[in-house]
Amino acid sequence: MAQHPRDDWKLKPFDLEARFTHSLANAPLTSAERDQIYRIVDSDVHNAFSDAQREEERKAIMNFRVGSVALARNGSKQILVRGTDSFCGATGNCSMWIFVRRAAQLRLALGTEGQLLIVRDSFTQGFRDIAIGLHDSAFVEQYTVYGWDRVGYKQVDCYSRITPISDDTSPRRPFIEGCR
Repeated sequence: MAQHPRDDWKLKPFDLEARFTHSLANAPLTSAERDQIYRIVDSDVHNAFSDAQREEERKAIMNFRVGSVALARNGSKQILVRGTDSFCGATGNCSMWIFVRRAAQLRLALGTEGQLLIVRDSFTQGFRDIAIGLHDSAFVEQYTVYGWDRVGYKQVDCYSRITPISDDTSPRRPFIEGCR
């Protein structure tokens, strides 16, 4: 059965916790790959620290969680990096990055934040389409859908699943609305 384009919220998300088996400090990466990831992630989180906190900044980034996932049709593995608790919001959305290996270099394929990674059955340009789910509140989940464009993941859709709030206990059907 074909998946409706905005049914990601019905799919089982990728088990991120099971994939994040290492920290950046001890992940099975070359020192060059570790340095590349560090530089890119640091450029995203650098402003969360003052100049006096540079050592704390380095320790925090080296504790980020690292894992892998096969998104390419050829079965190659891509690297997932996720911020730790201090880089997650109150609703559980965390900073997240996906890296691909190209010509002996790591390249950033996607930098985002979210709580869920949904690997879709569809492919674009040789890579699986993905959706990142994040919680705006207990009643609103946002899904951003990405497709591969030979350089990285680019947004192709965005929608929210909204569960209406009710004063009674009757179940409410969620509805889908485009992102604003």
